[in-house]
Amino acid sequence: MKNRFFEPRLRLSGLFGAAVFVAGVGTVLGFLGRFYWLFDLASHFRVQYCALFMVLLLTLCVARKWRLALFALAMLLINVLCVAPLFFNGSSEPEGTHTVYRAMLINVNTQFGDSNSVRREILRAEPDLLVLEEINEEWMAELKDVLTDFPHRKIRLRDDNFGIGLFGRHMWKDADVLYGGGVLLPSICATYGDESESFVLITTHPVPPGSRRMSEYRNKQLAWLADLVRHFKEPVIVLGDLNVSPFSHYFHKLLKDGRLEDSAEGRGYKPTWPSFMWPLLIPIDHCLHTKGISIHRHEIGNQVGSDHYPVIIDFSVDRVRVD
Repeated sequence: MKNRFFEPRLRLSGLFGAAVFVAGVGTVLGFLGRFYWLFDLASHFRVQYCALFMVLLLTLCVARKWRLALFALAMLLINVLCVAPLFFNGSSEPEGTHTVYRAMLINVNTQFGDSNSVRREILRAEPDLLVLEEINEEWMAELKDVLTDFPHRKIRLRDDNFGIGLFGRHMWKDADVLYGGGVLLPSICATYGDESESFVLITTHPVPPGSRRMSEYRNKQLAWLADLVRHFKEPVIVLGDLNVSPFSHYFHKLLKDGRLEDSAEGRGYKPTWPSFMWPLLIPIDHCLHTKGISIHRHEIGNQVGSDHYPVIIDFSVDRVRVD
């Protein structure tokens, strides 16, 4: 009888111990992403680790499993430190009068997206600059009516998931389709404004890191993007599904090498993918920028039938005095 009484408790204790161990391994391996591509995948779920360790910590304290509780507390604090910059490191909103632009990024999902939902969200947000990723000829036909509001366009359509388009209400000074990073996938680079308020917008879509080889390609594309950003003297804003989260070594390397800032910092957790599996939501659709760009608002849009949520950014360019 005594053994039967303790058997369920032992199984439950073993289950909690296994959960702490697995989440702890993920926490540690996430810091080793530069050494192996699978370790980098473990870095993306810091918020999920926080939630799991909070539940485990409370449960272990109630069960008086003090050693496991102490370990869970240590892992929780480590993950909280990784997540904290998203809530506390943001820049203050600029003062004075500026021209405020609204940019919108939507990865529409080539095969499964809903054009009617995309259309409604574009009309709701009323962006000045619209970036559409994963577009093809069928998507262009479906969105033809709403895209008439954007007379200035630079587009590269593809049958795979890497078609891309930049649509603007305002005329740019120049715009080019670029290829870099050792992969023949298009990015778009456009220069806007005049001498006192000029900026560069880059939109790109690296490959998803679904294997060792694809991870290497993504990392090369991110390195190329950093080099491209450094090429410009004007302020730069980058919009794209970068297929990397803010918790990855390669994201921090991109920020450092490109002298970029994350527009989401200080504005809370802004997850965008996968939209149909909310417990695993992570932020991989980004707006990054150099000094000279001020972010007024960073918003995640409504569900548009894609596996990505839209990103909406209000920004301005710091004026340069022209004598």
